[in-house]
Amino acid sequence: MIRGELTWGGSDTQPNRVWLAEDADLAGIGLSLTRVSEDTNGEECQSTRIRYFLWRGDADDFNTSYSTCN
Repeated sequence: MIRGELTWGGSDTQPNRVWLAEDADLAGIGLSLTRVSEDTNGEECQSTRIRYFLWRGDADDFNTSYSTCN
């Protein structure tokens, strides 16, 4: 654990991670999971999902997913 964050696996540039999320209106944990795959052209792609699990506040507007291909 480094700076309140735990990282593992994922990809070389984007590891999976979990962290504490807290400010005046929010409290909970954040989770970022990255999966490496290959697109139909053989390019390497990274798909990342970010989710928040809160016990204080609402995270619906913060949850997101995105993909990048090289």
